[in-house]
Amino acid sequence: MKYYLIAGEASGDLHGSNLLKGLYKEDPSCKARFWGGPLMDAAAKEAEGVSCLVRDYKEGAVMGFSSILKMRLSCLGTSAPAKRISSHGSLMQLSSSTIPDSISG
Repeated sequence: MKYYLIAGEASGDLHGSNLLKGLYKEDPSCKARFWGGPLMDAAAKEAEGVSCLVRDYKEGAVMGFSSILKMRLSCLGTSAPAKRISSHGSLMQLSSSTIPDSISG
């Protein structure tokens, strides 16, 4: 089975890494791709031998109202952050061979 996981911060990375370990234990042939962090990346590298990290959660991390507003506005326009976001791991960029059977966030 193919999985696509999304973790947006450090605790999600921790829980996502434990989920990945369980998935690989139950189904060693499963494939995963994810937005996450170093813990999820390490779990995938251990099981699959390669990095399956599509986007590091730190790339999209924002704090404070003004930062959130800037990030949202940049996603609507054509500024550099919007281009950076759209070029990293968009679900729309998945080919038919990599469409996941399950998406979890």
